[in-house]
Amino acid sequence: MLRVSALYAVLSTCILLTLADRDYQSWSENTHLDKPFSLLCNDTDVQIESGDQILWTRLNHDRPVANDTQFELQTTFGIENMTLFFKKVTGSLAGIYFCNIYNASGFVSRIVRGINVGGPLYDDYIDKYRWNIVVGVVAAACVMFIIIGIGVVDNFRYQSPEQKEKRRARRNHAKQLHQQHNGDGGKPDTTDHEMTYDTADHEMTNNHDKTGDNLGYEPEGNTHL
Repeated sequence: MLRVSALYAVLSTCILLTLADRDYQSWSENTHLDKPFSLLCNDTDVQIESGDQILWTRLNHDRPVANDTQFELQTTFGIENMTLFFKKVTGSLAGIYFCNIYNASGFVSRIVRGINVGGPLYDDYIDKYRWNIVVGVVAAACVMFIIIGIGVVDNFRYQSPEQKEKRRARRNHAKQLHQQHNGDGGKPDTTDHEMTYDTADHEMTNNHDKTGDNLGYEPEGNTHL
């Protein structure tokens, strides 16, 4: 039962997000930065007449939008202030705007408009993801610095004689594997052993000669009777 409830919750969330995204696309506009742009107060469900008054407001702003260095209210289809013109779109102007409609009787309706709510348009993907790339590079550098620092600390930290002996054995084992990989075959060095054997044979020969001299042995040959 719990799994069914969790699955139902996930499906419901996906459906709501899909509907929200579809609705978001219907009222929001995206444009390039540093370029002019216009928002039009129009909606198929709202009938605006020539005698109606339009007041533009902005989300989280107390004052209504007016003609200034950033905005210009224009007359469209004979209706004043029907178009909100952005002289130069900037990042600070992104957000949600409301077109409030009034007639002689009072408030009629409100139309929601948005500009660059999901981010501005870019001609180059590098410009779009520039900040993400910078953050990724900095994060990767920090991780590498931490890893290198841990390695340095581990390499120079205090070690007991037993730990040093284990590390030395590991290094020797790795060296032997490297030699085998390079073609040495892991054969032991017999040079010292061969020199030892030659020295021993030489000493034994000398000792044998000396012993023969001491016992009075003479070399074989012609003897005088």
